[in-house]
Amino acid sequence: MSKETDREKPISMNPDEGAVSSPETPTSSGTAHAQPEPVKRWTGQRKYEVVKRLLRGESIELVSRELGVPPYKLEQWLREAETAMEKVLKGQTKDKTIETVRELHRHIGELTVKNELLEEIVKVCSRPLPPGRPPR
Repeated sequence: MSKETDREKPISMNPDEGAVSSPETPTSSGTAHAQPEPVKRWTGQRKYEVVKRLLRGESIELVSRELGVPPYKLEQWLREAETAMEKVLKGQTKDKTIETVRELHRHIGELTVKNELLEEIVKVCSRPLPPGRPPR
């Protein structure tokens, strides 16, 4: 079994045989850098990993070029993460969903009572008048 250097190894295009190499483009200095494959959807986990890099001190411009994401978008993700961290550290993470559901249930109860009252009014108003009583 002979050892091959990186230059001698054939690049596999079959995804079952390992990683496919990224296309390379020359830069102004003449060295080649791998082009990032465009991400179709930035999940929360992917954004989290990018924000961690930025919090460690990596340059927004460098990360932007590497990932193909505009710097303003990275800055937005960073601001959102910082705001969320601030809320957690202040203890302001109370979930508004439960409070909203309770409020909606209260409102449903009020509407149900009003609806029942209106149904009773309609029943009373639609009864035939007793004989000899003039209509209003």
